Amino acid sequence: MLEALLLGAVIETTGIGPKPLACSFPGAYPGEPAIEVTLTPRPSLKDLPGLFRVEMALTGGLRLPAAAQPITSTEGQDVLVRAGRAAGVHYTLGIDLEGHAAFNMLVHGSASEASREATRTGRCRNHERYIERWSAL
Repeated sequence: MLEALLLGAVIETTGIGPKPLACSFPGAYPGEPAIEVTLTPRPSLKDLPGLFRVEMALTGGLRLPAAAQPITSTEGQDVLVRAGRAAGVHYTLGIDLEGHAAFNMLVHGSASEASREATRTGRCRNHERYIERWSAL
C-alpha cells in the first residue's frame, strides 16, 4: 500500500504522469485579461480522508498550496478547491464533472477598507480523472 502511494506521488510530481487540471476564466468585459488556473496534485502521507493536497498556480506565476475536497451539498460530483495567502487573500475554485467552473477571489479589507470580491465562470480541461478521485468519499 505504501509503495503504491509513493509510486503514484513520484509519477505525478516528475511530469511523466497525467496532465494537470487547467481552467480558463475569460475577462468579465472586453480587454480584461483572462485568468488561468492550474491544479497539480501534491499527495502526502498526511492527507486526510476526503481532503487532497494540490498546488494552485495562477496567471502571473503565483503558486499556492491548496486543498481539494468533494462538495457534499450538491447532487453531482462536484469539487471545491481552496487556497489562501497570509495577506488575507482567498481563492476558491468549484468544478463539476462536465468541466464547468467558478473561480472566486476574496481580499479581506482592513478596519478602514471594505473587502473586495470577484467571481468568474469558465471551463476546465483534463478534469475528469481528478474530479472522479477528489469527489469519491
